[in-house]
Amino acid sequence: CEMDKILTNRLDKAIKLFDKYKYKYIIVSGGKVQDCKHTEAYKMKKYLQNTIQPDKIITEARSKDTLENARMCLSIVKDLGNVNNITVISSKFHIRRVQKIFDHYFKRKIKYIGSVDGINGKVLENRRNNEIKYFNLLDF
Repeated sequence: CEMDKILTNRLDKAIKLFDKYKYKYIIVSGGKVQDCKHTEAYKMKKYLQNTIQPDKIITEARSKDTLENARMCLSIVKDLGNVNNITVISSKFHIRRVQKIFDHYFKRKIKYIGSVDGINGKVLENRRNNEIKYFNLLDF
């Protein structure tokens, strides 16, 4: 089960920002994907370890969706204590919903950055339409 271009684009953006802003940690969040041996978080950490020290990468491997990503990342940030700057990276087509969800749970200033989508045409159009639908279903 390989990572798709959407995910590797997010990680490549994270690597650039991690180096540029000298962040202390990077949190990768994502649970088990159907028919895959490893969680998304595990695969992301393996990818990042080529350029970022493993002890700087925190994995959250239980979440199944964006709502759970936010809740579980909030728990990690609280456990770390004294976190001043938070940057959330996601694909451009997904970032609006990510922002609404993370703002709801974190209730603090967060910087949001969209990475290159890594898809186009009908696939991107379908993903954008799904994002609008799910954004409108959020009741907060």
